[in-house]
Amino acid sequence: MNSEKIWQASQAELRRHDRHWFRQVVVLLRANYRRGISARAIRWEMPRLLGIAIVLGLFSIVESFGLLWFGIRALTHPDLQDYFGLTNGHQLQTVMFLQLVAGGHLVLFITRTERWFFLPPFPAPALFIAIVLTQILAVLMCGFGLLVPPIPWTLIGWVWA
Repeated sequence: MNSEKIWQASQAELRRHDRHWFRQVVVLLRANYRRGISARAIRWEMPRLLGIAIVLGLFSIVESFGLLWFGIRALTHPDLQDYFGLTNGHQLQTVMFLQLVAGGHLVLFITRTERWFFLPPFPAPALFIAIVLTQILAVLMCGFGLLVPPIPWTLIGWVWA
């Protein structure tokens, strides 16, 4: 195995650990979020719960593979490469890393309560701050190339859009 392949394998392993670390910070703080206590016993509505889980899961899969497909397409078209600033497969890996970090954390806001997520009870400050800080850290890692190949700031904006 030559040194370039060893370097690529170590970078892939670091990205995997970064995603794991980001998720663990939020998981540890998730137990501390504020949620209103129902006046009556809560009964799980499994058909509704499974329906929502399936829709969110399918949407996440379509979003991830759609972004990957678009990235591969952009890599094969010079005009799209110039427009988005995506020039190689390593940058596409960074784009996917950023999408997975953002999507995994932000889904917590829409699944933690039965009501609209902008209504009380709001998440605990520790959970909210942890999610915001991990998103900022992931964006800075991708923009400045810390442990991942750097991508242009405009491309980071497209991932978030």
